[in-house]
Amino acid sequence: MSEIKKDSIVWVTGASSGIGKEIAIHAARAGATVVLSARSADKLAQIRSKLPGEKHLCLPLDLEDSSNFKELAQEVVAIFGSIDFLFNNGGISQRSEAFDTSEDVDRRI
Repeated sequence: MSEIKKDSIVWVTGASSGIGKEIAIHAARAGATVVLSARSADKLAQIRSKLPGEKHLCLPLDLEDSSNFKELAQEVVAIFGSIDFLFNNGGISQRSEAFDTSEDVDRRI
């Protein structure tokens, strides 16, 4: 497996909290440029302001709406030239028995 290095371009979905936030922090500390994605632009901006380095990009997105993924990926490549790592960490949680979970919720997850 490749290692995050200085000047890598790292895109993290779910970067507004939890594991995604920690991946973004780790990558920035390793010298990578980080693309932070989640639904909340405000939360992303707060995290970006605490990362070392200045080239990081906040790119809000909702993983439930895949209609603009291609355009967003093209935007990242246009800005940075490539995407070296993609951490798909975003998602929603579900706390019920499978039997009690509706099909709609299963599809969202």
